[in-house]
Amino acid sequence: MLRSSCLFLKPVIMAIVITLAALFFCLEANAGEVRGKVYIVTTGNQNISPANVQITITRGDAKIKIQLDGNGNFRVFLAPGTYQVSCHYGDRDYKGTLRSYHTAVRQNIILR
Repeated sequence: MLRSSCLFLKPVIMAIVITLAALFFCLEANAGEVRGKVYIVTTGNQNISPANVQITITRGDAKIKIQLDGNGNFRVFLAPGTYQVSCHYGDRDYKGTLRSYHTAVRQNIILR
């Protein structure tokens, strides 16, 4: 009796695992790569690209922090949508917007 119950559960468990894996890969397939450079517009209206600064990308309750490289470049995978971007540089907070799509896109971010 116990053995027949285990034999019944194996296909059910496998079906659940396959379904979860398919859902995971479908969700990941919707994420698009966004890469580019961050520029900060200073109070003197100069555009600077901060090196090695952490930026925060938010949408709703979701929040991700990434580190810019030595040239102010970034690379991130995001689900399609519009995101708010912020960072603290010098003695100020700067904010901007970022859009992600289903496909890879190069996009610079302007923070004011």
